[in-house]
Amino acid sequence: DWSSDVCSSDLEKVKEVESLYFLADKGKSVIFWQIDQLERIRSGKIMEYNPVTGKRIKDESGKSAINWMHKQPFNLKQCLFGLHLSKEYPDMPIGIVESEKTAVLMHLNEPRLLWMACGSLGGFKIEMLSPLRLRKIVAFPDKGCFENWNEKAQKLNEIGFSISVSDVLENNPEANIGEDIADLL
Repeated sequence: DWSSDVCSSDLEKVKEVESLYFLADKGKSVIFWQIDQLERIRSGKIMEYNPVTGKRIKDESGKSAINWMHKQPFNLKQCLFGLHLSKEYPDMPIGIVESEKTAVLMHLNEPRLLWMACGSLGGFKIEMLSPLRLRKIVAFPDKGCFENWNEKAQKLNEIGFSISVSDVLENNPEANIGEDIADLL
């Protein structure tokens, strides 16, 4: 039966990406570990998702349900989600997105880039990107955030980075403000 082959193949890909990014299941939540280029665990970002829609669970005010897992003593110094892969794949160009979930989905759908996430709109900054200074980077901002990331990329490029910013969402009339590249999938 061909359908069982497709399902087992998809399951294998999911298991591969779980292992690659060290994803952890916590009920309806996923732990996205922030592991730096020296393979040190910085933190675990815990996000709860609706199992039907795949969208993040939000409270009454519209804020996402996000928790953190840290070791003690606590000293949060965030890094890019997926940064640990830069050591294992030193020649691959990097794809940067905002959402950890999007980085995982894009890894499954566009393996020519090594996908990482900065975790928020404001996470696209030198402190997070500095370990990748010598790498080719393509940034994929959410719809409505192109100008913000493009301006930051231009400043970073002036000090030795190689970042291009994709306008694929910005120029897509079908995309809504706040949607990301995975929403096009």
